[in-house]
Amino acid sequence: MSTILGLLLLVLAIAVLVYWVKSLIIMKNETLFLILGILFSPIIQALYFFTKRDLMDDEQATTMKRFLLVCIAYIVVLVLFMFSAAAQMPVQ
Repeated sequence: MSTILGLLLLVLAIAVLVYWVKSLIIMKNETLFLILGILFSPIIQALYFFTKRDLMDDEQATTMKRFLLVCIAYIVVLVLFMFSAAAQMPVQ
């Protein structure tokens, strides 16, 4: 079970990086959001999405939604992986 979760974590980590770069490209016109997005991701991307989603086209909004969903999925799988790995450790 740990192996499957580990592989899923690897795939999700790559997806998070890809969508992180795409979200930064979307925010390129807003210098403050761009700088903060690099430093404090994904909180700033979520803030940017919820404040500027009316100004985004459908493709940009979809990319930001996918980034946020992949981040949430990554956190959930990471927690499951940690519990799975802890359950397999021998008790001393």
